Amino acid sequence: MTSQDHAFVRVRSWFAALLVLVGCAITPAGADDAPAREALWRQIEKFVQPPAEFTEQFGEYRSPLKFADGTVAKSAEDWVKRRKEIVETWHRRLGPWPPLVERPTVKRLESVERDGFMQHHVHVQVSPEGKVADGYLLVPKGKGPFPAVLVPFYEPLTSIGQGTKGQGTHDYGLQLVRRGFVTLSIGTPGSVEKIGLDTRQLLVEAGVEQRRQPLTLLAYVAANCHTALAQMPEVDATRIGVVGLSYGGKWSMFASCLHDKFACAVWSDPGIVFNEKNSNVNYWEPWYLGYDPKAQRKPGVPSAENPRTGLYKELVDAREDLIDLHALMAPRPVLVSGGTEDPPRNWQALNHLVSVNEMLGHRQRVAMTARPSHVPTAEALAVELAFLEYWLKPGETKPDSGQVAAASATGPFVRIASGVSGHIHPAACVTKSGAVLVIFSQSDMKDLRISRSTDGGLSWSQPAAFGPTEKLAIYTGSLTTLADGRVIHAWNVWYPDADAKGGKSRFAQFSISHDEGVTWSEPRSLPKPATPEPHSVLRHPLVELNRDAWLFSLMDRTVVYDPQTNTSRPFGDGRNHELVPIVRTVNGTLVSGAGLRSTDQGQTWQPVSPFPKISADGWRYDMMAVDNGWLVASEVLGPGVGGERWRFVVSRDDGQHWDFDGPIEFYNPGRPIGGRACPKTVQLDRATLGTVFYDIDANQPGGPGVFFLRTPLKKLEPAVQTKPDKS
Repeated sequence: MTSQDHAFVRVRSWFAALLVLVGCAITPAGADDAPAREALWRQIEKFVQPPAEFTEQFGEYRSPLKFADGTVAKSAEDWVKRRKEIVETWHRRLGPWPPLVERPTVKRLESVERDGFMQHHVHVQVSPEGKVADGYLLVPKGKGPFPAVLVPFYEPLTSIGQGTKGQGTHDYGLQLVRRGFVTLSIGTPGSVEKIGLDTRQLLVEAGVEQRRQPLTLLAYVAANCHTALAQMPEVDATRIGVVGLSYGGKWSMFASCLHDKFACAVWSDPGIVFNEKNSNVNYWEPWYLGYDPKAQRKPGVPSAENPRTGLYKELVDAREDLIDLHALMAPRPVLVSGGTEDPPRNWQALNHLVSVNEMLGHRQRVAMTARPSHVPTAEALAVELAFLEYWLKPGETKPDSGQVAAASATGPFVRIASGVSGHIHPAACVTKSGAVLVIFSQSDMKDLRISRSTDGGLSWSQPAAFGPTEKLAIYTGSLTTLADGRVIHAWNVWYPDADAKGGKSRFAQFSISHDEGVTWSEPRSLPKPATPEPHSVLRHPLVELNRDAWLFSLMDRTVVYDPQTNTSRPFGDGRNHELVPIVRTVNGTLVSGAGLRSTDQGQTWQPVSPFPKISADGWRYDMMAVDNGWLVASEVLGPGVGGERWRFVVSRDDGQHWDFDGPIEFYNPGRPIGGRACPKTVQLDRATLGTVFYDIDANQPGGPGVFFLRTPLKKLEPAVQTKPDKS
């Protein structure tokens, strides 16, 4: 091993969190951050376990793991289906959402400088037809992007410390901006259009007008506010939380459960379950869940004279509660800051959420505190703020062996990242321990990000900066796991060259991780080409011929590189395969994306025809070997570099023949795909493939993003099974 290999660059990332049994994705942080983060965790740690009397107690609540047909989710894959069922059920119960606003306008009415931050009075667009929420945006001084928190309440002044009450108890917007957060504090929607009406009147009228339960309208408003925050340059879009007290706590709970892009949440004494013995846990009211187009009940606890109405009545009659709603938080962290409405016995409800997290491989993601009052005490506020700081700020974390999902697996694709642009070109590999690593470019030719999944791509850590390339002009490349467990990330570096087109050319660099991504070596360069054209570009994983012989398929040459001597030589018969993947099958056969096959280590090659269309644009196509002997290639179909649909084509006989009669389409959004295609597929386990890809179409839900798709290998089996010829 060379001295360069031991010159490790410490990258404090979500990956370090995994291997030391800690949670939440993180970005690089200095070593002096560790004591402060440890102190935050000490404030939280004792609240992630219920009191002894409520440990393993689940009350009479129905388990959220149980499907409507009575079957039980027993795996992460089962949970994807069950979660989808819960989401659909709650939207049916509450009333479906209108389309989310793709680019909400944020009108700044007045801006003033306060001590250490800017305060902007804003109107945030919260509906397609232009309705707004009145609020205050507080932005700390300094260089962002910052984590952010949405703070919903009756009105926004309390949340920024300028109300008649709330100072030092629930002025969350002010408290958090002082801790380096962007905060958006909003009041009840409708207050701008209907001046003079109080919250109850506004919500009742909104329910009647839109024929939906008011709590879902509030959640919808919060979702649009999340989008508004995510699109601000000052905000880290992957680190947005939500916090609220009482009415704001109910609002925060429904918002974070129904909109899975909130990275974590604090629900301060909302009453997380129904309780008619406490008049303040008032879900029965028409401004929450009691809206009924056929009846208007009077305020107050239900009685024979004033019976239940609306969805609340339906849920109580069916012996249902809010347990399955809570489960939609998994695996995102949540703190219930309990008071008079959420006493310790409500752990019986939260234990169901804990069970879902544990099935997904996550622990210590659910916390609950207790106080004697409804309004937070100083101690309760301190824990609420510590929880948000711990889970949303960059740094090394403590809790479990899991990770925060960038987006929950609510559909066929999991969103890993948002707001990407340019040449994203994601790379992927599966480590020796079975974790999935993905590296992609957040923006064009800069800012590489790394993310990780420990549950087979169902949930992902929040993308963190990839340390070795933070100061480089880069162009994304590939990931490879070597036989001894080392991980190689290779990429392309621009360098000035007067003889090259545009005055610059490219060569390849790489970094090695000996510990599955906790640390990375200093970047090393492959030998530069003698001439600048064509560029010495790579896009595909290397092939490890042996420990000291790595096969690189570059645009300008195909070489075997020796990492011990930092030298390269032509591969095999010396031909240049150009920018196509070369893979080795389980039989040792080499198959080139140029439509060639070699059984003698590249000394001779035999053409294969027909062959997937890889050689036409090798940089955007993919090919990989499966451990059952198959080869799987991805094809981009349709006009443009991204095409309109993508499919898998399979060879089941060591690359000799390809099944063009039974290709498997894996992405077809019904429109031109934004970007340059470049899907990358890896084998997750004996039964499943995983594909990372990107689509920068701005009109898709959630906007441009990086996504992950799981494909069962059974789907790639031949449509017609043929019996072997015994003649």
